[in-house]
Parts: sequence; structure tokens; C-alpha cells
Amino acid sequence: MRNKLRAATMAMAAMVFLTACSTGEGNNTTQTAQATVASEAQAATTDADGMYIPETTTENQAAVLAEITSAVESTEKNFSVDNIQARNLVVMDRMGEEHIMGQTQLAFIYALQEMSGGKITADLYLSGEIDVDSTNLPEAYSVISVGRYQLELAEQTGYAKGAVFGLPYVFQSRDHFWAFVDSETGKTVIDEINNGGFACHALAYIEEGARSYFTTAAHPVDSYTDLAGLKLRVQSTDIYNDMVSAIGASPTTMAWSEVYTGLSSGVVDGAENPYTGYDSSMLYEVAPNIYEDEHIWGANLLTVSSSIWDSLNEDEKEMFETASQIASDYNRKHIQEVEAVIKESVAAEHGVTIKTPTSEEKQKLVEMCQPMYEKYAADYLEFIDEIKELAQ
Repeated sequence: MRNKLRAATMAMAAMVFLTACSTGEGNNTTQTAQATVASEAQAATTDADGMYIPETTTENQAAVLAEITSAVESTEKNFSVDNIQARNLVVMDRMGEEHIMGQTQLAFIYALQEMSGGKITADLYLSGEIDVDSTNLPEAYSVISVGRYQLELAEQTGYAKGAVFGLPYVFQSRDHFWAFVDSETGKTVIDEINNGGFACHALAYIEEGARSYFTTAAHPVDSYTDLAGLKLRVQSTDIYNDMVSAIGASPTTMAWSEVYTGLSSGVVDGAENPYTGYDSSMLYEVAPNIYEDEHIWGANLLTVSSSIWDSLNEDEKEMFETASQIASDYNRKHIQEVEAVIKESVAAEHGVTIKTPTSEEKQKLVEMCQPMYEKYAADYLEFIDEIKELAQ
């Protein structure tokens, strides 16, 4: 789907200003955490105070815009709109605009549009329409202007310390992850990426939830020991293969698009993903057991291409940074709401059983995966300790 968010001299369509969020991928959508939805799409215009209101074409877009409008109005703006140049951005994600990642991208673009008075426009490709190799940053960012950088894949794109974020159980919880984000350690990671000569410039942290295991009805899981011997689908990386092997299971590489069929046919007994991916692909239909061990947190960075960043003047850079913080705050707030709705829905409507490991089980899992730290991040063990101390 391609949405051109262009300024238009039209009267503003009726719209309900609300706080809402939904998640989904492909054709499935989890309903918003709050039931109110925008009644109509809205064309770009300006309000009575002269504030630019971007165009929206779906209820989801209108819902995101409503919240971002309020955030922009209350944000201190240390830049001059007169110094903002008109430019069009190409925004890419693979999850869809009703997924939390797509919504976060929308939040960023809407904030830029409003703060620039409509000088910033964007072409949105939020459902994987642009097919680029995310591990080849120069290729990816020669095609797109805005995207997200997965820290767990950062090692493959030249940031060696990125291997740390792909290791299991580095973060203990969501609060731990955001404590890292707010820390000097988290700021240092962004600085290192931005001074590393990469093709993208990191603006702010965002996340899509922790990855946990889920299994078919034939393989209920009460403890991590029940995962031993199972065939678990993983993405094609050495770390994921070793992680599954460490707990006694058999890693099976498979494209995400094939997971539903793989689970329903018995080719694999289980898989792992954040709740958002589990729900959006309707995997509750074929894998109704969740073992919520939260082995890897989906740590991402909202980024712009280095070529775009280098072309910005100081006022424009200030505006981009302000917009990214608004988007990060949106993500931080709504990912928790999204997951709560998914968990309630899959349990109540689809009979999914969610098992949370005891502290003793979690510690045993950490111990089983500990050798991976030396294998993949031997040069960064002190850095890992520094991150883990933030959980205290």
C-alpha cells in the first residue's frame, strides 16, 4: 500500500480525537486498547490556529494523528519553521500500519509534518512493499529515507557490539530495557552508531516486545524442560540456532511466511516471536501454548538515512530529533497496551494457555545460554554486565 501524505486545500473532515492503538500484520488486526475510533479519514488542512494537520486515509492513521497532534502542541520546539526546507521522505517497514512498528513510523512522520507546517511529506511503504536487504545498510538507505534498525542484527551491518542485543536474557523485562534506553549506556550506543560511518543515523529507541516460545496443541509447555526435543522454527542466524540448541530443542530455519503452515502440518512443533507477530499471523489457531520466557527483547532504533541527516541544517536536525522523541514516547506507551489486549484476547477468545517461568526456571535458562555470551560477545562482557546492572 502506498499512501501519499500531501498537503491539500480541503475542509477538514469530521474526526474524533482519541487515544487508540492497534496491532496487526497482513490481513489480521487486533482491536485497539481503547474502543473509540476515528469516525472519518481527514484531508490535510490547517486549523483555526494555523496548525498544519496532515492527511489521513484510514481510521488507524486518524487515531495515531489525533494523539500526535496533542503531543506536538505540548512539545517545546527549539527550531524555526522558517528554516525548514520542503522535502519528501520514503518510509519503509515490513509489518503494516496497524502494527505497533508501523504506527510508530506514522507517529514520527505526522510529528514532522505538523511541526514543519506541511513542508515535510512522505510516501509510506509500511507492509513490506519495498524489498531491500536490511543487513546491507547502504543498499537499504539508498532506497528509503526512514526505517528502523534492529539492534540484534547490528553486528551483521558492521556494528560489532550489536551482537549483545541478539543474545538471550540480556534484558530481564520491559522496565529493564527502557532503563537502558534512558541511561548513559543507551545514549552511548546511539552515539557509537552515529559516529561509525554507517548509512543510517539513529534518532531514538523503539521496541516491539519480547520474544517468547509458543508450541502446538500436541506439545503443551509447563516448563522449559518441555521444549527439549521439539523442532522450533528460528530465523536464519547462528545466535538463534545456538539459543534453541542450548535448551535442548532442535532449531529449524523457516521463512516467517511459512510458519503457520509449518505449525499446522507438524513440520515444526513451535516457534518464537513477540506477541505482536504471534497475533498478527493468527498463530493462536495452530500454536495455543505460550511459554513467556521473554528471551530476547525487540530493541530497535528509529533512523533516517545518513544522506538525509547530513543534508539537514541545525533547525531541521532539532525538529527531526524532537519528532523522533514524540514517536519513541508513543511506542513506549502503546506497546504495553497492545500486548495486554493481545494476551487477553488470545486467552479468552482462542483458549491459549500462557505459562510464565518461575524465577528458578528463568535463572536456569540464563545459565544454559551463558556460553553464548563468550562465543558471540567475548569482547563485550563488561558491556553486558553494565546493561544487567541497570536492572537493579
